[in-house]
Amino acid sequence: MKLNMQLVGRNYGPFQYESLQESILFFNKAVDAPIFHGYSETSAAHPIYAACFNQRPFSVALRDPELGLDFSRLLHAGQSFEFFEEIKPNLKIVTEGRIESIYCRGDLEFITVLSESRNSEGTLLLRGRYTGVVK
Repeated sequence: MKLNMQLVGRNYGPFQYESLQESILFFNKAVDAPIFHGYSETSAAHPIYAACFNQRPFSVALRDPELGLDFSRLLHAGQSFEFFEEIKPNLKIVTEGRIESIYCRGDLEFITVLSESRNSEGTLLLRGRYTGVVK
């Protein structure tokens, strides 16, 4: 195993983000989602918009020099979101994450990062889980 298992539990963040109405509109149009769950295209973000800010701990963790990751061998293995509130315009969002696990299956190595994004009042908006595989 080449990934540093000592980093399991390491935290990354906090990272700040503001969900501007213009960025939500641009994103919703880009994914062809003019109406989502009955809201107009500017009143709520398409769910995958969450990746714009929630994935940040994952990308920072992968670049942690102590991890020992060879990017030429990295593949995307999966991501999932658990939503608690809609992402609406003009939210000030704080995202923090931690390395949840590093493990081997055969000659493959897996790293999973769990991220949580909250609004300025501390209300949990969503939880994201990101997994990479190194072959």
